[in-house]
Amino acid sequence: FLPDKLFPELTKKDFIKALEYAKKATTVFPRNAEAQVNLGNIYLLNFDTLAGIKHFEQALILEPQNINLKNQVESFLQLSGFPRKATVVK
Repeated sequence: FLPDKLFPELTKKDFIKALEYAKKATTVFPRNAEAQVNLGNIYLLNFDTLAGIKHFEQALILEPQNINLKNQVESFLQLSGFPRKATVVK
């Protein structure tokens, strides 16, 4: 999907600002899985899939028992063409 089609009212400046805030959240709360997921999502919206995956994996390290998170990350990896990484999530 394309962020500009999904969120036409957002500008590149909005994504940059969101990225700044999300990075700050992971710095202030480094052990917060939700902050890692938020940062991963913002990277995905900026077409940086590998950076997004990195933060999803970090969230899983922080909350390895979170079944919903595991399922979401596994589904994303499968859909994004990373099936090997998806099997590791299980």
